Amino acid sequence: MNNWLIKTTIKNHTRTEEKKVRAAYGYLAGIAGIICNVALFIAKFITGTILNSISIVADSLNNISDAGSSVISIIGIRLAGKPADRKHPFGHGRLEYITSFVISFFILAAGAALLQSSVKRIFSRGTVGYSNISLLILAVSAFIKLWLSIFNKKIGKLIDSQILKSTAADAMNDFFITLATILSLLIIKFAGINIDGYIGAGVSIYIIISGLLLIKKALEPLIGEGVDKKILAEITDKVRSYDKIIGCHDLVIHSYGPSKNMASIHVEVPNNADIEEIHRIVDNIERDVYKETGIAMVIHTDPVAVESRELLEKKAAITAFVKKIEPEAEIHDFRCIRRSNSDNTGIIFDLVVPYSYWEDEKRKLVQSIKKETGRLYADCFCDIFVENGFVSDE
Repeated sequence: MNNWLIKTTIKNHTRTEEKKVRAAYGYLAGIAGIICNVALFIAKFITGTILNSISIVADSLNNISDAGSSVISIIGIRLAGKPADRKHPFGHGRLEYITSFVISFFILAAGAALLQSSVKRIFSRGTVGYSNISLLILAVSAFIKLWLSIFNKKIGKLIDSQILKSTAADAMNDFFITLATILSLLIIKFAGINIDGYIGAGVSIYIIISGLLLIKKALEPLIGEGVDKKILAEITDKVRSYDKIIGCHDLVIHSYGPSKNMASIHVEVPNNADIEEIHRIVDNIERDVYKETGIAMVIHTDPVAVESRELLEKKAAITAFVKKIEPEAEIHDFRCIRRSNSDNTGIIFDLVVPYSYWEDEKRKLVQSIKKETGRLYADCFCDIFVENGFVSDE
């Protein structure tokens, strides 16, 4: 059904990288959400009022809140799709994250209101009615919410939309809320125990926790996330596959929206290579990465003395020692210099360590490396710059 709906309503539905197609997906999901949630609100509100059930009435209010969220998602996707202008050269894609943040607050507000009403019901101990029709309405509601969650999740993945992913999570919350309400009615019917308020309270706490997690998810790209390990491997493998590229490091990716990413990376090249040839290779890498991933990349080149056997041997020895202490550590920008008026040689390099390292751990690691370097190369001094990588630990 989902595929049929997409194919019949969205022209060129496979071209999800195009802004118009992406917007059409967002509008489809938003309109489906509005229609379903308004219909569910009317049905549940009438049912809850007749049965005097706080959990059903609260559930209906949550549906009308979801309809409002769908309206906001449509507006957010439309604003995020605006092209770049003089004041916003990177486009308006981050508005999608902000919209997702707003929707998360709607979820929090719905959870807080439901918790307040549920606590009142626990202490008031009002009676709750039961009817087979109400049970049928709630069962249909649960099915619709499950479908909305699957539909929004599918589209959210297709167009990489945080708004729709948040909406999908909210719809799944509603599915469990409705199941809990059905359970409450069945217990009232067959056991004669009124747990309406307790069910409502439990569901509201679940909604609040879900809202907080969605807020965290919406804020992460705005604050700035580390590079995903899968993307890191994909890009670095791609870069290293080119001729004259010895290695690469310090990949940084900045997100300006789901379809607007910029990145920078350092690549190591032979110090004796022709500069024009290196420039051509770097240009090719930037173009190819953009074609394959949509990431606009800027590349910085680091020359490496490939003809110095002594330097390469020293780098290999120190790298092996460092990896023995800390397998996740990396060494780059390795070079040797000679001090003026001295026979001592300086070994200088950057050391990348995981974010879990404390300052004391960094100092101890540096001391161990310097001690081992002094043991292996008595005539050398060691200068190490320690930094954290830009890779996400998750």
